[in-house]
Amino acid sequence: FHAALSHASFLLFETQVVLFLSLVFCRYYGLATWITVLLDSIGLTNVYSSAFLYAAANLPGNVLVYVLIDRVSRRQLLVGSMLAAAASAYLFALVATRGAASFNSGSLFSALVVGTASLFNAACTAAWNTINCVSTEPFPTAVRATALGVLAACGRLGSVAAMFVNGSLQRDPGALLAVTAVAMLL
Repeated sequence: FHAALSHASFLLFETQVVLFLSLVFCRYYGLATWITVLLDSIGLTNVYSSAFLYAAANLPGNVLVYVLIDRVSRRQLLVGSMLAAAASAYLFALVATRGAASFNSGSLFSALVVGTASLFNAACTAAWNTINCVSTEPFPTAVRATALGVLAACGRLGSVAAMFVNGSLQRDPGALLAVTAVAMLL
């Protein structure tokens, strides 16, 4: 790296690598890639309209960050959105593993599945937007682009891991969502 990076900056960089890995692993190449397979294995009948609603949840996540990024600290927003993503993934897992038979109607089950999945997506979008701000600020201007490039490369490693892990867990939605929830807490 650069001589201007202190030991504290390097430790912060390591933390950010873990955040990038967990976000990419869980959201972009995690559930986002496998969402139609996951919804189908849960038993939803119209997986493409459900996946559309899941994708549309990006907008509230973006708006949330736009409104809050300068009103609360970036770190608080990042931690809050990561915790919200973990909690919604956990709720998604609970609903998915209980199955439609546990609810009084199939439409309630579908609404809960799509709602918890969309909440997860919105929270991950908020976390992703916030980490882009947080990850560059602590580094000197001369090395910011390099730091963000290395973080993005580490995120790609997370995407490769996500394809293997999520592919092997696609038949067990509860396990897949539990791994997602735990990864969001790292």
